[in-house]
Amino acid sequence: MAGITSFDKAPLGAGKLLALLRERGLEVNDEPLAYHALNRIGFYRLTGYFLPFQNVRSPFSPHNFHQGTKFEDVMALYSFDTEMRSLVSQALEKLEVAIRTSICEFMCAKYGAHWYVDARSLEVGKHTAIMDEAAKHLDFDLQNSRPFWQEPDAASRKAKQLFLAHYYAKYNDPKMPPAWMLRELATFGFWARLYDALTPADKKQVANAWRYPDGTRIDDELLASWFWSLSILRNRCSHHTRITSRHFPFPPKLPAKNPSKDLFYSKTDDLHTLLVIIRILINSAYPSYDWKGEIMKLFKKYQYVNIEKATGFSLEGKDFWGQTVFWTLN
Repeated sequence: MAGITSFDKAPLGAGKLLALLRERGLEVNDEPLAYHALNRIGFYRLTGYFLPFQNVRSPFSPHNFHQGTKFEDVMALYSFDTEMRSLVSQALEKLEVAIRTSICEFMCAKYGAHWYVDARSLEVGKHTAIMDEAAKHLDFDLQNSRPFWQEPDAASRKAKQLFLAHYYAKYNDPKMPPAWMLRELATFGFWARLYDALTPADKKQVANAWRYPDGTRIDDELLASWFWSLSILRNRCSHHTRITSRHFPFPPKLPAKNPSKDLFYSKTDDLHTLLVIIRILINSAYPSYDWKGEIMKLFKKYQYVNIEKATGFSLEGKDFWGQTVFWTLN
């Protein structure tokens, strides 16, 4: 294949990497800080935080830094991203629990404790994929209709969860455990996919538990899009991936009629869009949780970071990002 070649880059120590950064125009005034960052965070991880400060559009010197950029500027962005990811993770943990509970409780009430094993509880054609994934979370061998650790060649294996082991040891009908056990084991992504697999009528009923700040129900198709986008964001946070100063490849749908549409901008692939969605859903599920206040404190703490570039919070013609509708709309 044209353009394919052998990788021949040798690993460099912190001293040589620091010299390379200086060659590219980065000012390093605090060498102990720089050495610590290179040795404890790593050059490759930091490259993502270099990007906002580099001439990335230059065909000749894309790795060169903008004049006056300091290593401390990069580390400020790194620290901001770390703390932002922590606040986002805290909100997503609450939302993940609320989302899977709202789905599971409604479906259990309507179809019974083992609703997920019944193909009639989901849209036609979507049950097989959901069951395959559910079985993996429950350590259940669908083909042989038994837990994996009960197979002849797996005598030494044990149940991953005591409540699973208890169910499989005590009950044989139904062979798989009730949905509330699946609720505790399945991932955010699974519940996002499962919600999308519900029948249209059931999706609308579950959506009744999720409201805009004005009290109107969030459209179920919009909600499905939001759940999926947030599940991917949650995975990125869990793997400590950078979430600031970047574009996201999973832009969610936006409301067209509700007043909350004013919270969004036309751009939908930035962190701002996802933060708005989190704020709306947190307001619905945990109205006493002042998450936006925590975000405001973080922005003020790092006011010397380019907030607009890092998060997508446009000034919208205002003198200060704190005057935008995100902070004032109840």
